Amino acid sequence: MWGFTVAAEENSSVLVDATDFFLRDAHGVTNALRRAKQGSFRLRIAVGGLLVNTKNFPLNTEVEATLTFVGDEPGGWVRQVTPDPQSITVREHHSFVQLPPPGYEPRVYDPRGSFFGISYFDYATPVSEHIAKKLLRGIVWRKIS
Repeated sequence: MWGFTVAAEENSSVLVDATDFFLRDAHGVTNALRRAKQGSFRLRIAVGGLLVNTKNFPLNTEVEATLTFVGDEPGGWVRQVTPDPQSITVREHHSFVQLPPPGYEPRVYDPRGSFFGISYFDYATPVSEHIAKKLLRGIVWRKIS
């Protein structure tokens, strides 16, 4: 959950400032680098923090942010792939997608389909069913008749 500051209101339209939401480490880059023993990095907004490739459509909004992370003592993998190992720039993509109306549910994964699946364990599953569940990844829904 995230709350945005209302910057302006006019009739039934509201303008919000979502800058802080997009210019943050939403995908956990710093934690991933630390877990992989590739150094201790932090987000540096003053160097990199740029909203790029922002597009709006009737049912979704797509936003990409270019973020720069700085740190000391980078690991071997970081030194091999960056021109300056103390500075890593990445793009983080955010998608806001309108949910389907009531009466729709996610589709169960089928390996014959062209989509990837997402797996999870449903501990509330009856004993007669498999506890492991797999759904199609992404927004693929089917209408319940």
